[in-house]
Amino acid sequence: MNLTAVRDLYDTHMRRDSEFSGSQRYDAPPLVRYVHEEGGYNVIRYGELHPDDADPIIQREIDFFTGIGQRFEWTVFDYDTQPDLRERLAAHGFRVGEEEAVLVLPTDAEINARPLAEGYTVRQITDPDAAIPILQTVQKTVFADNDFDPDVDTRVAGYLRDFPDTHELYAAFHGEQPVAAAWMDYIRVGCPFAGLYGGATLPEHRGKGVYTALVAARAASARGRGVPYLTVDASPMSRPILLKLGFVQIGTAWPCHFKPS
Repeated sequence: MNLTAVRDLYDTHMRRDSEFSGSQRYDAPPLVRYVHEEGGYNVIRYGELHPDDADPIIQREIDFFTGIGQRFEWTVFDYDTQPDLRERLAAHGFRVGEEEAVLVLPTDAEINARPLAEGYTVRQITDPDAAIPILQTVQKTVFADNDFDPDVDTRVAGYLRDFPDTHELYAAFHGEQPVAAAWMDYIRVGCPFAGLYGGATLPEHRGKGVYTALVAARAASARGRGVPYLTVDASPMSRPILLKLGFVQIGTAWPCHFKPS
C-alpha cells in the first residue's frame, strides 16, 4: 500500500470534499466548514492556515458558530500547514481532545479477528428505535465523561432512519444484553473510504473478542459494497488492537472542541 497516495486520497475524500449526512459544506477560504442542519455534528477538518492569518480566521469561525449558537469540532492533523494550530486553538478556548491515530486498511485484507467467546453474538441493527437503548447502554456508559456529543444515541438513530444506505450500526450481545456497539458511516458512491466510528465495549465484557468482531463485520460489509478502504480515528486504547488487525497509520489527529457560552 502506497501510504502517500492513500493519504492524498484521504485528504481529498475524508477532509476537503467529504460529505457529512445532514450537513452542508461551505468553502470558507482557507478552510472547509461543515454545518449540520439541525445542530448536530459541525466540523472543520481541512484548512491551509498560515501564521499571519491563523488567529483572525480562528476567531472568525468562533464568531460564526457562536452566532448560530452551535458547538463545533476543529480536527487538527499532524501534517497540517500550521504546525502550532493546537496551541492556537487552545488559546482561543478550545478543549483539545486526546491524540487519535488515523488508520487505514484495505477491505480485501484478511482480518484475523479472535473468535467470540461463548454466549456472545454480533448483529446489525437497522431499526432506529432499537438503536437508541443500545447506544444509551454502551456509548453513554463508556464515554460518560464526553460532554461534546451528548446526543450520540439520537444522532446515530437519525442516521439509520434518514440515511439507511450510507450508515450501518452493529452491536454485540451477551445473551440479549447489549455489551458493545459501533457504526460505519459515509459509505457513498465514489468515496474510497468507509469510516469506522464509536467502537466501545462495556468494561466487564472486554477481552471476549467483541471489538474485533465488530471491526470484521463492518469490513465484510464495506468489502461487499466495493469500498476499497476502511479508516478509523483510533484512541490510544483502540490503536494497538487495530494495528494487530493490519491497519496502518497515515497520520495523527486531535479533535479540538468549542462550545459557545
